[in-house]
Amino acid sequence: MSRFATNPVQGASLRQPVVLSCSSGFLPRSERLHRAYNLVMGLILLALTIQFFVVIGLALLLTQGPGIFYAGERLGRDRKPFKILKFRTLDSRKAALLTRNQVLPEGSNLETPLGKYLRASRLDELPQILNIIRGDMNVIGPRPVRPAMAALQEADNPNYAVRYAVRPGLIGHTQAYMCHGSAKRLRSKLNYMLCRSHVNYRNELGIIVRVGFEVLVKSARLIAWRVMPTLERRHNAALATNWALELVGPEQRAHDVVSFDGSHLVLAEGYLNGAATLVITTRDGGKRKARVDVTAEGNNTHRIVPANDVARHYISRYLLGDPVVPPRPVRRQARLSDARPEQADGVYGISGPAE
Repeated sequence: MSRFATNPVQGASLRQPVVLSCSSGFLPRSERLHRAYNLVMGLILLALTIQFFVVIGLALLLTQGPGIFYAGERLGRDRKPFKILKFRTLDSRKAALLTRNQVLPEGSNLETPLGKYLRASRLDELPQILNIIRGDMNVIGPRPVRPAMAALQEADNPNYAVRYAVRPGLIGHTQAYMCHGSAKRLRSKLNYMLCRSHVNYRNELGIIVRVGFEVLVKSARLIAWRVMPTLERRHNAALATNWALELVGPEQRAHDVVSFDGSHLVLAEGYLNGAATLVITTRDGGKRKARVDVTAEGNNTHRIVPANDVARHYISRYLLGDPVVPPRPVRRQARLSDARPEQADGVYGISGPAE
């Protein structure tokens, strides 16, 4: 029996891969070639990161004692369970109770002394390179899920099982290009498309290099912020103000946005009330259009509320959040006619590889 037949997906056939305008899918054309490629990549990554294993392992041993690794059950290809490896970053007993049927909430304060840094920098995921070498995972694929979480997601999404046709990955597009609070519906939609699209090895190598570089940059930045807290405050203040933003009202008139803090924005002139579109111009000239509800509060200040999950994702990723691969802003005010129009709900708009 073929592996496609073992993972039926309601309303879709895995025998016909989807051609997407995204950087690389998860579906290999040759299982043997793909396994050999991932084994070689796993060995190369291990050789490149062995010094991090030693330094982090010693630091964890000194700060929290023995038991520097965490091994938790996850579902792999064909729903086969395996033990995922991570550096231990949480109080294991309390975390097991809290995450029984949900992801770890922000602000849970269950991190070990080094746990918060390792989780924020994503360095806690490094031991999964051993999972790649062992054959449990690929370098790139949908992130593995716990059985309890998988059951909840499958109850809400009949196409969720498509992920079991491929091995899970150390790097997942949804984790690399989306923020922590992005809607599960958007994550599932993107994973569904990628699991039905073929691997592009050249583009996949580019993703690996980009994510690796961003993880190193973020790791260094977090250390610098700890030493000089003012650097973090400057970074957070610049997140939204560096972007070219416009607010477009019902009459298609574009208003330049002077500042934005996540819930309030200030227009250069004028005011709006009701439904509007917050337009974010990316460096490649594309546009991200977030539908919002606007309430004028005086002095050109407006309260905005995202109208849907896509709008929340755009505002979080581009203006407020700090994903693994951050988007690069256009540091100028741009009129709507200056940039290439782009569908607000397109694959690039959700995943971000085109930026």
